[in-house]
Order: sequence, then C-alpha cells, then structure tokens
Amino acid sequence: MQSLTMLVSALESRRDKVAKEIAKIDSRLTTLARSLGSSRSRVRTAQTDRRQWFAQGEAPQLLRRFARTPKPPADLVRTLAAVKGYDRSLSGRLYKRFETAAFMAVNHAVRVGVLKRRRDGALASR
Repeated sequence: MQSLTMLVSALESRRDKVAKEIAKIDSRLTTLARSLGSSRSRVRTAQTDRRQWFAQGEAPQLLRRFARTPKPPADLVRTLAAVKGYDRSLSGRLYKRFETAAFMAVNHAVRVGVLKRRRDGALASR
C-alpha cells in the first residue's frame, strides 16, 4: 500500500513539472508569435484554414450539367475536379480534401433531389 502511495505522489510531482515546462514553452511561442506580427499564434493552432471549394449554388449547377448521363460518383467527382482545375493545381493532401468536399456535395445533391441515384449506383440529374 505504501509503495502505491509513493508511486502516486511521484507521478503527481512529475505531472506538475511537465505542466510547468509546457507553460514555459507556451509563453515562448506566444512571445515568438507576437514578435512575428501575427495577432494569433499560428504556431500553436492545429486547425487549418477553411477553404471554400465551390461558390454559392455552384455545386448543384455543375452536378446537373455533368450528370446528364448516368455516371458513378467517383467519375462525377473527377469531372468536377477537372472542370475547376483542381486536378492539376492542388497538392495531394489538398486534392484529397477537395474530393471529400465534392463527395459530400454529391451526397447532398442526392438528398435534396438535384441528382437521382439509380439501382446500379450511378447518378443522373432529374
């Protein structure tokens, strides 16, 4: 029992030391961010900037135009990427993010009735 108590107290003291070290590093990063002139610390933020892939109402319009003949969703997304010019201008990571957004736009278009999903899985405009 006593060894368990000693272990817990040792872990708590180590936790306090680590918390103090993190606070020092955080203050240094904040100072560095201020000296670089940014209003918020870009060094500490794990979030990426939000990107708008389509203008307001652009996705349904493009989907209607390119889904006149039945196509699988993946072909439709590749067509959208080519039309927008993203297939040759984006890095791999950003292209994957675009694909995700495009697949979400396709699913939303099916849900609201812009596209119709056929039995074979192909999508066509109504």
